Amino acid sequence: MNGKGYDNFRINLPSGIQYIRFYIIANCGENELWTIDEVSLNSNSSSPLPVELKSFTAAFSAKGTQLQWATASEKDNAAFEVQRGATAEQFQTIGRVSGQGTSSQGHSYSWVDKQPLPGLSYYRLRQLDYDDTESFSPVAVVQQSTDLLAASFSPNPSAGFVTLAPTLGDVQYRVLNSLGQLVLTGKASGGNKVDLQSLRTGSYFLELHSASGRKIERFIRE
Repeated sequence: MNGKGYDNFRINLPSGIQYIRFYIIANCGENELWTIDEVSLNSNSSSPLPVELKSFTAAFSAKGTQLQWATASEKDNAAFEVQRGATAEQFQTIGRVSGQGTSSQGHSYSWVDKQPLPGLSYYRLRQLDYDDTESFSPVAVVQQSTDLLAASFSPNPSAGFVTLAPTLGDVQYRVLNSLGQLVLTGKASGGNKVDLQSLRTGSYFLELHSASGRKIERFIRE
């Protein structure tokens, strides 16, 4: 009590809760006890709930780590921060995507980590309201391969360029024709494009050398 015979309390409910029931006990002295029970609160408001995240996924691709997420509804949603960590305990913000403000409709989002960490990476979303209230998504885990033999390039067939997998690091490449003859050579890094426009249409082999090893893969120049 505050000396005037009444007091104020605030109950913060989890997102999505529309109905609760509780009771109140007031101890007014040794021989006096007041109990108020069967108190109900029911929300029939049609306004959007705080940001309701339907899904959040992270997957390795030739362009990097592809992050995708979707909301069912949004309220005062200023932005999503994309956070990454080498462990599940420490995260750094590496990207930001604007939210939809307030909307009763669902929305889909995507973001690409073009320079993913080697090995195991942890991703999460930090959702921010306009008043800086924050919430966090579940954590998604991605295993990036550090083995050159598991790396690749795309697209295949190629119309003139191929993009090396971002996990390759620095490589020396050679392009061989179907007879094993050297037709092109150069240096590149993971995530870079290799220019194949000088090649005639046909079947070739791309040979990659790095500190991790050597890989040869066949491709078609369209």
